[in-house]
Amino acid sequence: MMLIRYILLLEAIVLQAVSGHRIMVSPEPYSKETLNNSPLAEHGSDFPCKLRTDAFLAPSTETVYQIGIENMIKFKGSATHGGGSCQLSLTEDREPTKDSEWKVIKSYEGGCPTKAERLAGGATADNALQLGFTVPVGINPGKYTLAWTWFNRIGNREMYMNCAPITVGSASSQQCHKSIQKQTPNFPPMFIANINGCVTKENVDIRFPQPGSIVEHNGEVDHLLREGQPPCTGTPTFSALAAIKSTIPDLTKGVLGEAVSSTTSTALAHIPSSGSSCRALRRN
Repeated sequence: MMLIRYILLLEAIVLQAVSGHRIMVSPEPYSKETLNNSPLAEHGSDFPCKLRTDAFLAPSTETVYQIGIENMIKFKGSATHGGGSCQLSLTEDREPTKDSEWKVIKSYEGGCPTKAERLAGGATADNALQLGFTVPVGINPGKYTLAWTWFNRIGNREMYMNCAPITVGSASSQQCHKSIQKQTPNFPPMFIANINGCVTKENVDIRFPQPGSIVEHNGEVDHLLREGQPPCTGTPTFSALAAIKSTIPDLTKGVLGEAVSSTTSTALAHIPSSGSSCRALRRN
């Protein structure tokens, strides 16, 4: 009898672990046949994009996004760990490495991918969870790798990351006209934690030290990390700043929540983000 109870308990734990994560299904990720729904390894050995054998096999049909047009990131899976905070980032590298330069195009502080603690179903459940975003004017048309990164609010201190190859199409003249009225976008480096010695606090939705120009808040106000508190504690062994700080001085500040100067923000906004498609349209 005790053995049966033990087996049932073990099965419940395994089921919870398997169903307790989410996976990106649109845009179609690299090597989807071997992509599992677990977080990145504790010490970052599979960063970025859950590195593994043949990690960057492209799908038969690549997702195309037009600059300035609303799109959706779609997921499957049931448990949401109370939501958390996410970022969407782009790199020009089609097989990213730890040295790749990631540009954040949108941050979600709280309620990401939802503020519900758990949804019905298991690891393959389709709960129609989606994140809305646009590829902003300031990103050049071309081929990129898009990354969705997630820091869950409840549970083990983890970092999730799925990557997909995408093609970015030119902005329409209407979208370019709208962008003239807006502030120049800021595309800071991707936030990295829980895999590099800097650990986020449980039961809070973190505020990103450099969220970029486009930030969405969907969680409970009481869950959001208080302003001025660091998003993680500990000395990071690596960060997304490592790839660019050799060319732009004094970029190490801000990794753990310190203030980032306007000069640094301006520099980060141009690594690189020329908005050439809109300039070409304005010339014509």
